[in-house]
Amino acid sequence: LIFIEDAPRKVNTKFGEREVIGVQVKENKYSLWLSREGLKRLVYKLLENYGSLKGLKVELEEAGKAGRAYNYKARVLEK
Repeated sequence: LIFIEDAPRKVNTKFGEREVIGVQVKENKYSLWLSREGLKRLVYKLLENYGSLKGLKVELEEAGKAGRAYNYKARVLEK
């Protein structure tokens, strides 16, 4: 997937404030909701390392489950 926004944005929903970022998979654009803490942590770690996510091409993979929490791994394909 390729990030098409610089950073996640906060959106108010009926479930409270949630974070979302725009991504592109092949030719289709999607909103990636950062509802899982492991995924949110990973996206913010990428943001810290690269400064901006826009144009960053990554491969995301679920790295297993620890109790109720999911863990994720990212492999950066190109900047």
